[in-house]
Amino acid sequence: MKQLDALESTYDIIVAGDSVPLSYKVEFININVSPTTPKYFSWPWIFRLPFAIIAHLKRLLFEWFPMQKYWQSSQRRIQFKILRLIQKPDLIICHHFMMLPLAYKLKKQFNSALILNTHEYYPLEYENQLDWLRNNFKMNQWIGKTYLSHCNSCFGVSEHINQRYLDEFGKDFVYIPNDKKYLNIEPSEVTDTIKLVHHGNAIPERGLEAIGDSICLLPASYTLTFILVEIDPEYLQAFQDRYHNEKRICFKKEVEVKDISASLNSYDIGLCIIEPSNFTYKYCLPNKFFEFIQARLAIIAGLNPEVVMLTEKHNLGLSIGSHDANSIAKTILRMSKSEIVKFKQNVHRKANELSDDLTFKAIQLEVNKALE
Repeated sequence: MKQLDALESTYDIIVAGDSVPLSYKVEFININVSPTTPKYFSWPWIFRLPFAIIAHLKRLLFEWFPMQKYWQSSQRRIQFKILRLIQKPDLIICHHFMMLPLAYKLKKQFNSALILNTHEYYPLEYENQLDWLRNNFKMNQWIGKTYLSHCNSCFGVSEHINQRYLDEFGKDFVYIPNDKKYLNIEPSEVTDTIKLVHHGNAIPERGLEAIGDSICLLPASYTLTFILVEIDPEYLQAFQDRYHNEKRICFKKEVEVKDISASLNSYDIGLCIIEPSNFTYKYCLPNKFFEFIQARLAIIAGLNPEVVMLTEKHNLGLSIGSHDANSIAKTILRMSKSEIVKFKQNVHRKANELSDDLTFKAIQLEVNKALE
């Protein structure tokens, strides 16, 4: 969305993907296609057996030939057939590592410029999951080594992640953080009830239990709201059940992305805490940090170095010592009511500086360079 906001007024844009918000006046091409299932899967097992053996041999072969494995996907072949028919683009902006080979093939067909916009360090995106590592690590390494050098520019959301791309693949990335549009609002009043909030994806690896358990160690004047995105329905339900009897914890439904910051303004402290259980989570600079800033909340930072650095540099809040309920509770209690007011005012003064104005200029500069 950031690239759309930065470029929509200057360029004619075609968006290809699952969906696009109605607020954007751009041409949209739906490439949300499902992989096709061979017809023989409906045959009796005795007739399917030869095809199953061939499919297994293919999988073994593709471990050594990643390009063939990549284009074996019927989904990607269909997506390419759809996109090769569009009007010639001057620039292609690719938003996921796994789409980069397809984007490069289009770049060659149309003789277009190519920019990669990353949101994670993709080679280790789900490194905690062994099945994902077995199926995707080699593929992502191949994509990085084969295609990053063909990009006119690459965007990355944190300095540490950008450095890892440089170290691993020899490609410089431009720092384009997840900062948000400036919101012209005032900090809300701090009352005797201190309102805490955490929002984001409900994923076991993020260690949300430490945040939830911390409320049990705080005085009765503290409340905690979770606004969670359902990724794993069973996990989210179990997480909600864990705090069923804790009246100071409530769960609210997610809102549209553009409304997140405004919806958080009534809270006092934003808990920007993600357990550093893998490389991406350790070195992330997440959306929620910048959404808390535009919401004018004091911030409790987790163990993510760049979140801690910006929080301390701009005096926006405090950081925890370790990812456990006791440390989180102690850090919250270190922030008195008067300090919460002070931090919220500091955030208010820095909200414009930490908004997306400078990022827009960086995006526009890179796009202009790619089109020269």
